[in-house]
Amino acid sequence: MMNRRVSIRFVLALYASSLASYAQNTNGSIGGVVRDPAGGVIPGANVRATNTGTGAIFRTVTNGEGQYAIRTIPIGLYDLAVEAAGFKRFETTGIRVQVDELARVDAELSVGGATESVTVSGEVVTVDTESATLKSVVDQRRIEQLPLNGRNATQLMRLIVGVVADPRADVTSGTTYPGITPVSVNGSRANATNYVLDGSNNNDHYSNAPNPMPNPDALQEFSVQTNNFSAEFGRQSGGIVNAVTRSGTNSVHGSAFEYVRNQAVNATNFFSPIVNGQKQQDGLKRNQFGVTLGGPVWLPRIYNGHDKTFFFFAWEQFLEYESINNQA
Repeated sequence: MMNRRVSIRFVLALYASSLASYAQNTNGSIGGVVRDPAGGVIPGANVRATNTGTGAIFRTVTNGEGQYAIRTIPIGLYDLAVEAAGFKRFETTGIRVQVDELARVDAELSVGGATESVTVSGEVVTVDTESATLKSVVDQRRIEQLPLNGRNATQLMRLIVGVVADPRADVTSGTTYPGITPVSVNGSRANATNYVLDGSNNNDHYSNAPNPMPNPDALQEFSVQTNNFSAEFGRQSGGIVNAVTRSGTNSVHGSAFEYVRNQAVNATNFFSPIVNGQKQQDGLKRNQFGVTLGGPVWLPRIYNGHDKTFFFFAWEQFLEYESINNQA
């Protein structure tokens, strides 16, 4: 008896950073306070954040208390510059903005001319001081480097405190897709977890189980909120999984992969020993392969498309052939 299972995943994203079409919960924020060397606040300072991958620029001005906030910006790495009359320009690099989180960057401006600058390098520690939500972010580095059985990134949710695989899933969730990993958050039922993908609902409306997630090469990162999350997410009470797919940048980048399991590379089955120097057929053939490609969309100068429009394409296919022996 031969079973065949085929799974195809396809992701095509087109991003226009000049449009305000991003859902609020797919982005992050940068905020902080600007002070002078004596510790006094500096109102009216110009703050500029530049996305190092796309070149997109976001600006704001400090308020009367020297505070600034650049909200709902796409996740990624940023450079920050702060300028004020009578002070040297403050610059810092390597600010990582993650989904659902605030990167706090306080700036101290030194007295001097506007043509002078003080540059601070080093990765900024993300500290969210505005929200009481308990959450953890599984970033791109973990998605790419941690082992995944079947390239299912949702398995990494179980690294979060309070999140476990739900053994009741077959009863309470009625999962309808292969490779789905229902989880229980802080003891809740598996179908009480709300899954969001790029700001849209990613749940099976029939069973409340999660729909398939993009493959790891198409997934930028995702956050898992386990308690005290905002009412904007709504719908479920167990937990929130907020995932964001990757975007193209001003440089073209891509990848290709294939994972193979077949008779030539499989270990010998204990119950099917080598006979006359030949492996016995174990009946399992598995191929998982795909490609990704991302970059800028080159538009005529009249459309002013530079640093604003990007594409990202990802395709993955899973083929499995397995023979099953039945004995009466």
